Amino acid sequence: MKMFKLFSITLLSLLKWFSYATILFESSNETYYTDFETSFTPALTPSPMSISSPSNEPTNHVTSQPPTAQPTNVPTNAPTDGPTNPPTEFGERPNLIMILTDEHNIRTLGCYRDYFRSQNQDDQATVWGRNLEVETPNIDRLAREGALMTNFYTVAPLCTPSRASFLSGLYPAATGGSNVNHGRMDDDIVTFAEILKEKRDYHTGYIGKFHLNGEDKPGWGNETRKFGFIENKYLYNQGHWKWLDEVDGNMEAYTYLEGGKFKKKQRKHFTTVFLFDRGIEFMERAKSLNKPFSYVLSIPDPHAPNQVRRPYDEMFNDMHFKLPLTGRQSILKDPAPPKWNFHDHMEAPLDDAEQYIDELESRKSFQNHLQQYFGMVKCIDDNVGKLLNYLTEAGIDEETIIVFTSDHGDMLGEHGKVNKGRPYRTAAGIPFMMRYPAKIAAGKIIKSSLSSVDFAPTILSVMNVKEPGVEFDGFDFSQDILNDKDIVNSDYVRFTFDSPKAYTKGSQWAAALHKQYKLIISRSDTPWLFDLEADPYETQNFFDVWAYREMREFLLSHLFVAMEEYGMSLKDSTNVLYWSSIKCADSRDVIKLDGTPMTCEDLGVSVSLEDTCSKQKFKNHCPSTCGECCKDSYGDIWVEGVLHKCRDIVTDCHHYRVKSFCPMTCGMCD
Repeated sequence: MKMFKLFSITLLSLLKWFSYATILFESSNETYYTDFETSFTPALTPSPMSISSPSNEPTNHVTSQPPTAQPTNVPTNAPTDGPTNPPTEFGERPNLIMILTDEHNIRTLGCYRDYFRSQNQDDQATVWGRNLEVETPNIDRLAREGALMTNFYTVAPLCTPSRASFLSGLYPAATGGSNVNHGRMDDDIVTFAEILKEKRDYHTGYIGKFHLNGEDKPGWGNETRKFGFIENKYLYNQGHWKWLDEVDGNMEAYTYLEGGKFKKKQRKHFTTVFLFDRGIEFMERAKSLNKPFSYVLSIPDPHAPNQVRRPYDEMFNDMHFKLPLTGRQSILKDPAPPKWNFHDHMEAPLDDAEQYIDELESRKSFQNHLQQYFGMVKCIDDNVGKLLNYLTEAGIDEETIIVFTSDHGDMLGEHGKVNKGRPYRTAAGIPFMMRYPAKIAAGKIIKSSLSSVDFAPTILSVMNVKEPGVEFDGFDFSQDILNDKDIVNSDYVRFTFDSPKAYTKGSQWAAALHKQYKLIISRSDTPWLFDLEADPYETQNFFDVWAYREMREFLLSHLFVAMEEYGMSLKDSTNVLYWSSIKCADSRDVIKLDGTPMTCEDLGVSVSLEDTCSKQKFKNHCPSTCGECCKDSYGDIWVEGVLHKCRDIVTDCHHYRVKSFCPMTCGMCD
């Protein structure tokens, strides 16, 4: 049955690929994207990590260095070679601690800032201003003494679907209700903890936020839904409680404002501290049972509300934060953000944007948000240090794997937005590092595109479970971790996508990832292609740059198959998706008329359409609004799962996206 299922999936993928390849072959006979001239050449082979100190100063504008090399190999979906290191004696059943934070921005960790600087991207380490950093020596130690993943993404930048995939190795659609944020994971889902418990006799536990039991809040330990976690007394489902207490064996949770009762006991009852202490007690119990252990330590910080105990609440009050450059650009619309980035300042007045930004940065709430966030991160790091000290004192440091990661990121003002839900590096991208002194070489850098769905099969392989007895959507990348290379950048293609929320219909976008490249298809915009080496800010769209055409088509083809195979909700959220750029599209960037900033949307509203469109620069900037262009687009448009050319889409002209993509075919041109 298992082999039949695998054969069926492979056959389905081949058929879809053949269909897509046929469409691409037909496209090759057309003049494709001829309006674009460029000197860019995509860099598909990243430069080795520099070991010298960076010399470049942070910039006040987006810089883009031309990439240098064409692709030299064909990327693959999954690794083919197994781990090369044989298990050591105690390594047959190593211990595992998975530290899972919530809504964690990678730039707040020193190890990632150091990585950016090693890549001559110092400005990526200082997005809120020079010297505005929280020191994280203990988390950094995990990376320094283990492997740091620099291109690790959650399958979906939302709590519930991300956590379901981490635990199960399945994409959210295969986990039941947990495909939706605040949803309930199906009862029969098998987690990596269940496999370790049943196949290797591990003592397992889960401590902290779970967020997979539906609407229960706080929802302490559920005896009927243990998912392989033997100990789950300190597991709670939902909420960002700041204080925890155990009274007569029963758990109680409190908000920050209810913490007065712990005024003299903050060190003991603040949630981060309380959960780390329970983790240490868990290890003591496992030791008394003479069993290897595996547990998840799920910390609800640094997710909002941004509140932290003394002394962390005042530790960063002397710092004055600036809005990140990409946040400024989003407000100024210079350049304008993609349409799928509905940011927090959409209504900011364009003619007073600079004053708006100054007032925003001067607000106490803006400063406090980041000051408290830094404080929460510092508190977490101190407790990681306490955990490391325990492992050393207990004599189990060498035989214990520590994974540090998060369910999703927090943009903290980048691109004009706080928290998550976008495909950007600090929202869908997450910290991930693994320390295992017995097997993982210290200081390893893994640049490969990886995803939270790959965690379960990989950690089981690292822990010598070669036949887990279940099928995964993710793949085992353990050979990237266990080989003897200092820097690894394998040819994987992974995916991240928006997941539906309980209060919205459908999802907004889906993305394919390969090395430094990221392709985004969305309901609201034409495709975007980022190159994070040429443009680490993720503000420039390389989709129509001729030198990127091979990478563009490569990622489009993978995403086309994956949307169906992995049940990405985007495919069920709309009937039509732009699969190529619109031929006659207005620019969304700002343009000035007599010194006054405006956009194409202002023409005919706040300024005269006829007078403005008589100027050549407005004709070029706003060709559709000014009536300078009305032509069918090249390339494809996705309609109900099938890719079409304008020449064969007349029957679908009732849809506004089809009309904008094929205006001539749909009779929209005069």
